[in-house]
Amino acid sequence: MPRYAETYAAWQNDPVGFWQELATRIDDAAPKVVISASCGIEPGRVIAYKPLLDEAIDLADNKPDHCVCERRSNTRPR
Repeated sequence: MPRYAETYAAWQNDPVGFWQELATRIDDAAPKVVISASCGIEPGRVIAYKPLLDEAIDLADNKPDHCVCERRSNTRPR
């Protein structure tokens, strides 16, 4: 399984590859619940995680029963 840095690099260069990687991880783990932050904060931008997570869940064969997306304080995902 790729490490975080490798997954992050894949996401930066190929968002579809990131969704596929996340979908693979969801399938492997077969979670009942996925918990995520609403967004990530990088210098100069805010990255909305919910659309990425939704796409990955759509691609996954093992769909979680629930998805909890906690809104990060002081941010507004775009």
